[in-house]
Amino acid sequence: MAVDEVEFRILGPLEAVVHGRVVKLGGPRAQAVLATLLLDYGRTVSVDRLATLWGHPPPSSVRNQVMIAVGTLRKALREAGAKATIIETVGQGYRVATGSLDARSFEESVTAARQAAAGGRHTAAAVLYSQALATWRGPALAGLDLGTSVTAERWNDLRPAAAEEWAEEELTLGHHREAAAELRGWLAEHPLRERLRGLLMLALYRCGRKAEALETYREGRTLLGEELGLDPGPELRRLQEAILNDSPELQPAPAAASGPRVVPAELPSDVAGFAGRVADLDQLKRCLSPGSSTTAPIVVVSGNAGVGKTALAVRFGHLMADEFPDGQLYVNLHGYSRAPAMSSLEALTRLLGSLGIAPDQIPPDEDAAAGLYRSQLAGRRMLVLLDNALSAEQVRPLLAAAPGSVVIVTSRDRLTGLVASHGVRRLPLDVLPVDEALELVGAVAGPESLAAEPEAALELVRLCGALPLALRVAAATLADHQDPGHDPGEGGGALEGYVAALSAGRLDTLRIDGDMAVGGALELTYARLPQPARRLFRLLGLMPGQDITPGSAAALCGLGHDAAGPLLDRLATASLLEEHRTGRLTFHDLVREHAHEVAMREEPYTERQAALTRLLDHYRHLADAAHDLINPNRRRLLPPPPRPEGDQPGHADRQAAMAWLDGECGNVIAAVRAAVQAAGHVADRRHDEHVWQIATDLNPYLMVRGRFAESAALSDVAASAARHLGRPRFEALSLFAAALAEQAHTGRYRQVLGSLQRALDLAGAADDRWIQAQCLGLAGYLHHYLGDYPEALRCQRQAIAAHEEVGNALKQGLAHSDLAGTLIVLGQYGPADESLKRALTIFREIGFQLGEAAALHHVAESLCGQGLHEQALDSLADSRRLLTALGDPVMLATVVGSIGDTLRCLGRLPEARAALDEAFALIEGLTAVSVSAALSNQLGLLLADQGDPLSAVTAHEKALRLAAGSELRLEEARAHHGLAAARQACGADAAAAEHRERAAALFDALGVNP
Repeated sequence: MAVDEVEFRILGPLEAVVHGRVVKLGGPRAQAVLATLLLDYGRTVSVDRLATLWGHPPPSSVRNQVMIAVGTLRKALREAGAKATIIETVGQGYRVATGSLDARSFEESVTAARQAAAGGRHTAAAVLYSQALATWRGPALAGLDLGTSVTAERWNDLRPAAAEEWAEEELTLGHHREAAAELRGWLAEHPLRERLRGLLMLALYRCGRKAEALETYREGRTLLGEELGLDPGPELRRLQEAILNDSPELQPAPAAASGPRVVPAELPSDVAGFAGRVADLDQLKRCLSPGSSTTAPIVVVSGNAGVGKTALAVRFGHLMADEFPDGQLYVNLHGYSRAPAMSSLEALTRLLGSLGIAPDQIPPDEDAAAGLYRSQLAGRRMLVLLDNALSAEQVRPLLAAAPGSVVIVTSRDRLTGLVASHGVRRLPLDVLPVDEALELVGAVAGPESLAAEPEAALELVRLCGALPLALRVAAATLADHQDPGHDPGEGGGALEGYVAALSAGRLDTLRIDGDMAVGGALELTYARLPQPARRLFRLLGLMPGQDITPGSAAALCGLGHDAAGPLLDRLATASLLEEHRTGRLTFHDLVREHAHEVAMREEPYTERQAALTRLLDHYRHLADAAHDLINPNRRRLLPPPPRPEGDQPGHADRQAAMAWLDGECGNVIAAVRAAVQAAGHVADRRHDEHVWQIATDLNPYLMVRGRFAESAALSDVAASAARHLGRPRFEALSLFAAALAEQAHTGRYRQVLGSLQRALDLAGAADDRWIQAQCLGLAGYLHHYLGDYPEALRCQRQAIAAHEEVGNALKQGLAHSDLAGTLIVLGQYGPADESLKRALTIFREIGFQLGEAAALHHVAESLCGQGLHEQALDSLADSRRLLTALGDPVMLATVVGSIGDTLRCLGRLPEARAALDEAFALIEGLTAVSVSAALSNQLGLLLADQGDPLSAVTAHEKALRLAAGSELRLEEARAHHGLAAARQACGADAAAAEHRERAAALFDALGVNP
C-alpha cells in the first residue's frame, strides 16, 4: 500500500486503515457520512442524500452539519497520513476519490471465481471464493445506523450467495465432507435460504448421511411454515424426493468428479558417486521424516556455490522416496543463474502444472495461484524441492507444506527471513571433511589411485579446497585420462601428474564466485578436452535457455546431429553437463558461468553472433513447421524459412509438433529474448526478423495450450520487432494476436480495444484488408459483449466489406449473421432480415451448414421479436434438424432453448419446460457460459409463468452470476428484470425495486427495450 493510501473496510464494522493503523473517524454521524460515501465508492453523493442521515425531516442546519462531518473525516484521515483530497467536493456533493475498498476486492474475487467456474476451472474457483469470503469481518457496516440502506443489505445478501457458489464448486470437486462442515455454519446464519439448505442436504447425502440430509429438509420445511407461511420450493422438494429414492442423479457426474491425482516424480537423477555428507543426511532425516517427532516441514540448505546443496537434497529425496507416496516436485528457481531468476508466479505455474492443473485453470494472480497450490497439496504426502532460491521473497509464496509433506529449499543465501515467518530449520553446508573429500574422489576416479598415491590425493583435496564440485570435476578428468596399462606401484601415477598440472596451472585465470578451486579444476578439465568438445562447451555457455538438446547444440555449433551427440556425451562424462531429463542436458550454474566466460574470452564477437543466428535459424525452421501443422489455414506474410543445413526436416505430424513445443517452447522464448537484446547491437536488424517470425509461429501453440499471458507478451515483443523493421503489416498482425490473447486471458474487453485499434490503424495504412477484416470482426465481438451496439454495428459492417474485398465468402457470411444478431437485439428487424438473406444465400451456395443453422436461429429471433412465434418455431425446427446432424451440442442447446422460450410465449408451458430441460442436458459438463446464462433466464421466466417465483429467483440469480462474471451485459439486464418480477411476486418489495432500477439502468445504457 502506498504511503498515502487508505484501506477502507465496510464488510464488517466501518474502518479506515492508514499505515496499518485504524483511524479514529469521529462520532456516529461522521461515520455514517463516510459509510454512505463508500457505498457509492467513486461516485458523487449529493448533500441532500447525506442530509437524510439526520432523520426525517432533517434539521434546518443539516447542510452545515454535513460539512462539519466531512471536515471531521478529512482531518482524521489527513492526520493519519492520507491525502488531503481523499474526500473531494464535487458540485453539491462529495465523493471518495482514492484508496482501496474491501467490498471492491470481494467483488473482484467473486467475479474472477465465476469466470473460473464458467471456464471449468473448479479448483481455482473454490480458492477464489474462499479468498473473497475471507474479506468479511461481520455484517456490512455492523453497528452503524444508516436508516434504510438497500445497498448495504445488497452486500449482506452477496456474502451467503458467494458461500453457496463456493459450496457448489467444492461439491463439484468431490469435497463433500468439507462442504458439509462449512454449510452447517452458513445455514445457521441464514436458515431461510433454500439454496444453502439444498446444498447441505446434497453434501450430507454424498457423505453417506442420508438421515441427516432428510432431517435438514424437515427442519427447513417447519421453519418456512412458521416464519413465512410457505412450503419449500419445488427444487428443494425434488431434492428431498431424489434423496428418498436414492436417485443416481445425486452422484457427481463422471466429468465433474475428482479424477486420479497426478503423482509427479520430478527429482533430478541421483548423483553418481555421491559420497560423504552422512551427518548432514541424518540431520535432514531427523528434521524432515514424516514420522519424526521433531518434524519441521521446511528446511533451508544453504552454502557457497559448488558445496553440494542440490546433490544433498536430491540424494535425500531418492533415499526417502517411499515416505512420500504422492510424489516429488522439483523446480529450479534460477536464483544465481545468468538468466533472470524465476518469479514466484512462474514457479507456482510450473508446480501447479506438475500437479495436473491445466494452464488455463491456473489463476494469473500470484495470491490466487498460491492458494490453489496450497489446496492441491492439502492431504498429500509430498517432497517439494525448491532449488537455487534467490531470496525469502521469491520463496515465501511457494511454502505450502501440508502435514505429511516437506519442503527443502537450497540457496546461497541463508534466507533468515523465513525463520521468523515460517519457522524453517536451517542446515548450512561447508566444504567436505578430508576423509569424505577423499571418498568422493575415489567414488568418481576409482579407489585404486587414492590407495597408491595417498599424498597426491591429499594434495588434490587441498588444491580443490575440499569443494565437492571442484573435486567431482577433477576426479572425472583424472578418471578419463588414466592409463589402463600403468602400474600404480611404479610411481609417477596419473593422480600425481594431474596434481602437478593443477598446481602449475594459472589458477588465477578464472574466479567464479571468488573460488579459485572451481576455476582451476574447470580450466584443467577444459584444457584436456579435444578441440571440438572445447568449442561446443564454450558455445553452450551462450545458450539462452535453461537446458540443451542435441538439436539445439548442433545448431549452435553448426554441426550435424551425428557429430554433436558424441561431443555432448564427452562433456557429460567429464561432469560438465548433467542429463536432468531424457534427451535434455543442463549445466551446474558455476559450470555455465565458466563456459560463458571462456566463450567471451576465446570466441570473437562475430562468431558469438553467428552462433546465436544459427540457433535462431534452427528454432525458426522448426517453429514455422509446427505452425503449419497446428494451423494449416494460416496466411503467410513471409515465405517459409529455409531449412538450415544438416537440421532435422521438421515434424512428422501435429502431435509431434506439439510435443516438440511442449519441451522446447521455454528455450525458444529465451532465445527470442536474447535476440531482442542482440538486435540493439546489430546494424542490419536481422534478429528483428527472427524475433517477429518465431514469435508469430509460437502463438498458435500458446493459444491452444491456454497460455494466453505468454502469447500476449510474446505478441507485444513481435510488434516491437516489426516496428523496428518498419513493417506496419507485421506490426498490425502482432497487435491483433496480442489483443486476441489478452481478451482471452483477462476478459478486459475495453482495455483490449485500445491495442486492437492500433492494429486497425496500421492495417489501414498498409491497405491490408485481410488483417483489417480480422481486426474488425474481433472489434465487433468485443463491442457487442460490452453492450456498445452502435460501434459493434459499425465494425461488423466494415468487416463484411473487407471480407468481400479479399474474397473470403465464409467469413463474409458469418459477418452478415453477426450483424443480424446485433440488429435483432436493437429491434431493427427489417435490416436484420436482409442481412440474414445474404448470409443464408452464401452458406447454402458453399454448403456451410453450421452457418446456415446459426442464421436460421437468428431468423427465428427476428420473427419472435415481431410476434410471429408460430413461424419462428418452423425456422427453429429447420435449424435443429441441421444441428442434430452436425453434432454441435452448444449451438443445438441454444436453438432448443429458443424453442422452449417460444413455446412459453405461446402458453405451451409443459412443452416449454421439456425443451429447456433438454437444452440444459445438452451443455452439461461443457463450458458454455453465454448459453447457460441465456437458458437460466429463459427458465426463470418459465418458472414465473408457472407460478413458482421462488424457483424463478434461483434461476435468474444463476443467470446473473454467469452474466456478471463474463461481462454479458444484456443477459445481466435480463436477469435483473426477471428478478424484479420474481422478487415482487415473493413479497420482497425493496429487493424488487433495486433489481428493477438496475435493469432499467442497464437497458437504458444498452439502448435496448426489456
